[in-house]
Amino acid sequence: MRVRHCWAAILGALLSAALAAGCTSSGPSATHPPAAGHGCAFRAAAAPGANLEITVPIAPALAAGARFRTAVIHVPRSYRPGRPAPVVLEFHGASPDATAAGYLRGSPLEKISDREGFLDVFLQGLRQPSGNVGWNAYGPVLYKVAELPFVEAVIARIERDFCVNRREIYASGISNGANMVNYLACRATAREIAAIAPVVGPMYGQDDGPCAPPRPVPILDVHSVNDPAVPYGGIPAGAGGFPLPSVPAWLRGWARLDGCHVKPAVEQVAPGQRLSRWSRCAAGAEILAYAVHAGHGWPETLGGVSAAEVVWRFFAAHPLPASAGAS
Repeated sequence: MRVRHCWAAILGALLSAALAAGCTSSGPSATHPPAAGHGCAFRAAAAPGANLEITVPIAPALAAGARFRTAVIHVPRSYRPGRPAPVVLEFHGASPDATAAGYLRGSPLEKISDREGFLDVFLQGLRQPSGNVGWNAYGPVLYKVAELPFVEAVIARIERDFCVNRREIYASGISNGANMVNYLACRATAREIAAIAPVVGPMYGQDDGPCAPPRPVPILDVHSVNDPAVPYGGIPAGAGGFPLPSVPAWLRGWARLDGCHVKPAVEQVAPGQRLSRWSRCAAGAEILAYAVHAGHGWPETLGGVSAAEVVWRFFAAHPLPASAGAS
């Protein structure tokens, strides 16, 4: 196993930095009409306000021998059958005891799901050879676990059991989970996921080929310049371990993939916080990159506003384009 998978032990030890946040109300509008999923015609699988653990079958060859994988869904108190709701997929970081339920209790986004009305879905990673529970965000090459079929199965199950706005499916993750949402955006899964928000992710590349998104993907990224686990400046080749691209290099790569202007607009949005914004990208995409001083975890605020609220506002402003295939 390459050294990068061992980083998970360091990353997982710092995951408790998630903080609570506020919110504002939003949802589908006349400008962005919803594309209702099949579950809108049926009774929901759980009552508003409940947490539901679901199990989806998976091919053992794709999941280190496991026949089933799990996720926990928080159904917002404002959920109403027949009214399409947004979905946020959340990916925990890697550590020996990482769980979906644990991240549900710690994610700032979960704190606003009731008020904002989105189904908050926490997926469960698998135990890796390193001993950590996390995500194979590099493709099933060196490590024979394929994460994409699991994510796709969870999305299909949610659309079956709940009334989902298929144009408003988003993904966020912390640490190793942040690299996982980056991987989702690089692959065909981006046809279903409208936008991503990775937080303090070690953005290693993929073993199964270069990042090749099927469409420009809106991204809100949060990285700490003082992160003790994921160096903002990366790890150069030959420095020991697996080389890690710097955060600026990773962002420039995505700016090219999204067809954005080469140079972003940069502003100081709060003491110790800088925002780089690539706008006028292809197909209405944009990239917002916050450089903060929050160690290896969620910052409490971004630009003086609750970090979770900033992420949710970004998601709500970037539904999947109708031309991307949602129906």
